[in-house]
Amino acid sequence: VKDLLFYDEDGVLLSGLPANRDCVEAVGLFFEIQKNRQNRQTQKFARERLFPDYCCATSVMEIVENAYFLGASPDSPACLYREGESTKYLTGSDMTDYFRFVTKLTFPNISDAELW
Repeated sequence: VKDLLFYDEDGVLLSGLPANRDCVEAVGLFFEIQKNRQNRQTQKFARERLFPDYCCATSVMEIVENAYFLGASPDSPACLYREGESTKYLTGSDMTDYFRFVTKLTFPNISDAELW
């Protein structure tokens, strides 16, 4: 959650997700380490009010709200989900397994070697 940043209409960084969501005009995704070595970079996305279903800022606010609802702290990862009575973190290997599963559904004849 700490790497998801919120900005007001003047571009001022807000301290966390504000109670008044309407004041958020942009979000920033902070990348501590990247493969391209552009470390400590923040990528900003403006709020899309005409098409809120396609708004990155709205999606980020919903992800943070969901994370807090599931018990995340400000320093926790944002991608949480509930499985039974426990809360779990969504990991990179979870995403890899999911993409392989969907690819196998889409291309049933794909070999295991092609999936790796």
